[in-house]
Amino acid sequence: VWTTATTVQDALNQIGYRQANLWMSSDRSTRLPLDGYQLSLRMPKSVTIVSGGTKRTISTTAPTVAAALDQAGIDLGAGDKLSPLSSSPVRAGMTITLTRLTTKTSTTEAVIEYKTIEKTDPNADPGSRTVQTKGVTGLQQVTTVMTYVDGKLTSSKVVKRVVVKKPVDEVVVVGPEQESAPPVAQPAGCADFPTTGGLNWCGLAQCESGL
Repeated sequence: VWTTATTVQDALNQIGYRQANLWMSSDRSTRLPLDGYQLSLRMPKSVTIVSGGTKRTISTTAPTVAAALDQAGIDLGAGDKLSPLSSSPVRAGMTITLTRLTTKTSTTEAVIEYKTIEKTDPNADPGSRTVQTKGVTGLQQVTTVMTYVDGKLTSSKVVKRVVVKKPVDEVVVVGPEQESAPPVAQPAGCADFPTTGGLNWCGLAQCESGL
């Protein structure tokens, strides 16, 4: 533009940029030389920022998304996700979405159950079970990493296990199986009756109904 103004402020007034919240590459009081001058302006733009599930609208003259967030006092974390990219130019009416991604590490103690091992001893009493070595539970430290998106837990993963105390297996000595008693001999006429349960089924049938 051509202007007879002697200062940046006078030039802005002449060409119609009278807003107080403009961004300028020079101070308003800067004097304009006779051989011309280059001045850069950025108009304020309305931008919506969604951060951690909270929405707010700001007016900014920032050139990029990262600069707009910085102007709004919002810091970017190492794991945060930003849309659009931080280097994207700011446009009027745009929405900047910042998803907060945080992790938390916790270490807890957990019991390690012991195993039971059975050993057969043919010289032991039939049907017997004798504890030779009493089982003892162990102890371990479990480290878990929990991931939160905008403050909500989205995943939990065990990343490390450290055995503090090993468990002791329980050893049980088992005797041989007991021999089953031979079946009761049935008298004549009783071949079709059962012999299990310790009851004289044939005698019962004879008593009740004469077979």
